[in-house]
Formats: sequence, structure tokens, C-alpha cells
Amino acid sequence: MCCGVLYYPAVGWVLAAPDIGHYEIYDDDKKVCLKAQAALQLVVNNTDDLGFLKFDINPNVTNASGSCLSIISTLKLQFKEGSVLFTFAKEKTNAILQTITAELSLTPSGHGYNDTFHGKIQLAPSNESFECHSPNTVVLGMALSLIAWDVQVQPFGIDNGTFSPGVKCSKDFTSTTTHATPPHNHTTHSPKPTTTSPAPTHPPTHPPPVPPAPPAAPSKGNYSLTQDNQTCLIAILALRLNVEYINQSSKQVAHGIFNVDPNNTKATGHCDPNSPVLRLTYPQGYLTFTFVKNESKFYLHKLEGLLQHTFPNATPHEKYVGANSSLKLFQASVGNSYACMAEQYAVVNSTVNHTVRVVISQVQLQPFNVTSSKFSTAEKCSQDTDNMLIPIIVGSVLAALVLVVLVAYIIGKRRSHSGYQSI
Repeated sequence: MCCGVLYYPAVGWVLAAPDIGHYEIYDDDKKVCLKAQAALQLVVNNTDDLGFLKFDINPNVTNASGSCLSIISTLKLQFKEGSVLFTFAKEKTNAILQTITAELSLTPSGHGYNDTFHGKIQLAPSNESFECHSPNTVVLGMALSLIAWDVQVQPFGIDNGTFSPGVKCSKDFTSTTTHATPPHNHTTHSPKPTTTSPAPTHPPTHPPPVPPAPPAAPSKGNYSLTQDNQTCLIAILALRLNVEYINQSSKQVAHGIFNVDPNNTKATGHCDPNSPVLRLTYPQGYLTFTFVKNESKFYLHKLEGLLQHTFPNATPHEKYVGANSSLKLFQASVGNSYACMAEQYAVVNSTVNHTVRVVISQVQLQPFNVTSSKFSTAEKCSQDTDNMLIPIIVGSVLAALVLVVLVAYIIGKRRSHSGYQSI
């Protein structure tokens, strides 16, 4: 058996790290040209309402292959149920992780998943190794995410087959970070745990802090594109950017929220009959939506973004830039519109130091075949349909319970009457 497969509920789940794998790629001279170690896990995002499916990559039955060139190197991990391909590149004097492609085929269900992350994850100078023992998640696409623990990798400049001194990620400097289940190295034996008496606890002498108020919901904006006095695209969107960044004071991961204000947002773009582009520009940056269509369906294929905003204790004037060109969001029939009140998200940037998610809600859009500047028939998303079904189901169950109680009451009353005798 290659890899463990477990389902976790969508709320309150904790992932345990799998075994650490050690991988090496050799050049034509039989020398190590790429060296990596990591505990890796694939996560299938919310499968059929069962929750999150966790797939451990077992290094004992995983084959490593790849290649080393002067500015590009690859590492492919192949196992029975699929593979993960990492592509590294040199950018000036630094090594970057350029793409991650994962394939996963599950039996006996027969479900298959394939996603690719395109981006630039900065690692280290090209003659040094990169280390990050803290867990890091890279969202590859709508279906798959990859979680990595205890990473050390050097795709270039290896000497004598060993890692060069490592550049550590910022998360490893967080002294308060703990893991519920530590990863195990499959080449060594874990030491026996020792038991210590817990330190006595004392009640706090001050009241607990008041929790912060929830963030305000973003306002929805109305946007359109016109060419030759004809409207080619109309959209209603509420947009929020969720940013994970490193707090420079505590060195911990912090969470920032930025709502896009439609009153300060300008819509531009171009009306292409096959791939229209909507660009929303606001003082702190922009978001660009690229739609495509096939014979019968349209969908959002690419989302690009830039945000220049200083969150509390973040690096001043930090720019968050990214793109995701492997999306298939907002799918509907060509000639109809797409509508969805529920929140949906797309990751446009995921690096060791920060992650940017675009949260989109209160959506109605039509990028093709717009008539009289009005929306055509709306195709609603499954999330909204599910939300409508819940009160219907609850109401039906309550009505059935009332009916059962009423029938039981009538039967009981008849039996009590039948027990009397006339005088």
C-alpha cells in the first residue's frame, strides 16, 4: 500500500505530518545535482461534502526522477496513485520554485485530480539550501493543495553530495509554533517519549481580552465593459482579499483583510469574442479577470492581482503580486449568466512568507452574449442550492414530527374512549 487516505470533516480538522522522504537526482557524471527532503501531503479540497481528503506520500514506495540543467532543474515523485512534479529555476543569483504539478487518482472511487501551481516561491541563493521545518501549504488549484513539513532543498550548486548551509524560512523563527503531531523520519527510529509532570496552573489575575469585532463584509459593485456602444460584459461582485503575512514584531503568521471599495474602483478591459478581460483598478492595486468559453460553457480561467497595502506590523509598502491561470470558476452556459451569493475563493499568490486569497461573493456575471445591457437567465451555483435545501429539509422534518405527534395523540385518545363502558 502506497499512501494513507483519510477523510477529515471540513470544520475542526488537524493534519498530521507523514514520514520524511530523502530524494537525490544525479547528473551525467553520477554526481548529486539536486537534493531534497520533505514530509509531503496532498489534500483534496472538500470532496463530495465528505470533508477534506488527506493523502500521505509514503517515501518508502515513492520513486524520484528528474533532471539538472544550468538554470532549470526538476524533481518528480512518482507513486502508485499519482505524482508530484517540482520545477526549480535560477532567477539571477537566487533559486525559486517555479511550478508544482500534482496528479492523484483514487480507487475504488475512480476520482482523478490534476492541478498546477504557477508562481515564484523564493528559496535561497542558488549555491545554498533552503530550510523550513514549519508546515507550509501551497494551493495548487481548486481541487488540490500540497502541505510540506521539514523541508530542506537545494536544486543547484551542490558540492560533495551534501547540503550547503541553509537559509531558514521566517516561520521557523516563530518560537511559539507547535505541531499537534510531529513528522517522523522514515530512515530513523523515533525515541521513546518521556513523561513529565505538568506545571501547576494559576487562574488569571486579569479579565480575558475582548475578542475583535468580525470584519465588515465587502460592498458589491456593478461593473460593465462596452465596445462600439455595445455592452459585452456585465458583472456584480463583492471582493475581499485575505492576506497571510509575517508579523515583523512577533515573527508569527498574521492575517490581514482588505475589502475592495466599488466606489473607488474603475472597470476597464477589452471585449474579445472568445476571451474578454475585466480589469478592476483601485488606489491600492488591481484585479484582472480573464474569461474563456468552449462550445457550450464559459468560466473564469485566469485571475491576476496586485495589492500594495501595509497591514499591522507587516513589511512597509509590501507588494502582494500574483496570478492563477488554472481556474475554472463561475461556470455557466454561454448565453446565460452565472449567479452565486456564497463565498468562493481563488489563490493568486502563495509563497513561504505570504498567501493572498481573493474572496468573491454576491456574484452575478455574464461575459458573453449580453443583450440590451441586461443579464440573461441566471444559472445558480450549487452552494446557493444547498443553502436553500437546508431550511426546506428542516421544515419537512419538523412537519413530519408534528404529524407523528398528532396521529399518536388521536390514536391514544380513541383507545382511552374505547376503555369506557356505558351504564
